[in-house]
Amino acid sequence: MTTRFHSRLGIQTYGFRNFPMHAQLIEMSKACGVDKIELCQTHFDPTKDDGAAVLEEYANGGITITAFFAFTAIGEDERTDRSVFEFAKLAKLPSVVGDVAPTKLAQADKLATEYGIKIAIHNHGRHHHHGSMEALEELFGKVSPSVGLCLDTAWALDSSIDPLEFAQRFRERLYGVHIKDFVFDSAGEAREVVVGSGDLDLDGINRYLIETKFDGFYTLEYEEDADNPVPVTKECVEAIRASLARIGDG
Repeated sequence: MTTRFHSRLGIQTYGFRNFPMHAQLIEMSKACGVDKIELCQTHFDPTKDDGAAVLEEYANGGITITAFFAFTAIGEDERTDRSVFEFAKLAKLPSVVGDVAPTKLAQADKLATEYGIKIAIHNHGRHHHHGSMEALEELFGKVSPSVGLCLDTAWALDSSIDPLEFAQRFRERLYGVHIKDFVFDSAGEAREVVVGSGDLDLDGINRYLIETKFDGFYTLEYEEDADNPVPVTKECVEAIRASLARIGDG
């Protein structure tokens, strides 16, 4: 059964980082049973690559790009920032994913507002300057709604925060979600696992997103097994779809 969230699921291409060719990403995504991706800068550099050609290749391959993950913090360099936003505009993306330079909030906010494309900040755990809810609340108090959140569920866990609480707190600025799962050893060090098999309440976060009619990008991120990512990534896709089926995806 193809329903709303089932059909929207994409894969973060960083998990396929050891496979640099777009043709490889197309085939690997299809092998995982997904026709959408969140393209990351490992595979496409907007400052030098041909965005129109890349979009055509994916369209011809039956793959839709739902988001773009920029590695350089937005606000650091205007030329780089504009190349990211120009690609997002060309691809008709509502938001770009990444980080904002803490000392360049006004510049990042201005560019996002100018382009009409939101910035979705990726919370990256306890050691990240935007990894806590308190840090994000402070940031969001200084910028317009053009700047919001890409909630990474595993990195929320790393910050000792329930991802559901994270989503609820920032629902009005929740522009995207990375479904990812960790378990932690006795020293608190994280290890990535198949989504739903670790500390993430997969059904809980999916139920909340459906009930609140979340309409942002919805991305699986699995980064282990980089030399042979398809088998476990496919297992994660199946786990997400099983979760959606259990709770009623509609």
